[in-house]
Amino acid sequence: MANELKHASQGTSLTQAEFEAVGLHVFDSQATGDIAYASSAAQLSRLAIGGTTGMILQVASGIPAWSSGGLIFISETVADDGSILLTDASNGFCYATCNGEYMLFAFFSDGSVQEIGAGSANVAYTDSDGNLCAYDTGTQVAIKNRLGDSYTCKGVVIYLP
Repeated sequence: MANELKHASQGTSLTQAEFEAVGLHVFDSQATGDIAYASSAAQLSRLAIGGTTGMILQVASGIPAWSSGGLIFISETVADDGSILLTDASNGFCYATCNGEYMLFAFFSDGSVQEIGAGSANVAYTDSDGNLCAYDTGTQVAIKNRLGDSYTCKGVVIYLP
């Protein structure tokens, strides 16, 4: 079966070193970043590294599965005119702060952004110079630093399933 734990081929007999080697047990179709999980009481299986950046691991029907729903913490140094992009095709809420400015907004799978609250006049819900911005790029929601210098932007993103 696909994705099961199996013995790597070691020839017709094994030395003690081969028996104890890390490479003796591998997953069928194994790739960097894959995760092992018990798919039954007697079987270990492989969950391939999931989807796109920003996806999180959740439980679905008792086994791990990748999902865009969940809680993500942001802490990134963002250059002036740089952005943090949120996972597209998702609905959720975000609280973001950068250089003393803060914003709270909802975002939707169509890319639209709805202001819930802002900390000062230096927050915008369009791509506007001199502001901390949250807006629809046409394909994703961007949190953009337009405050004139590089700053550490932090926040919490709650993706709704």
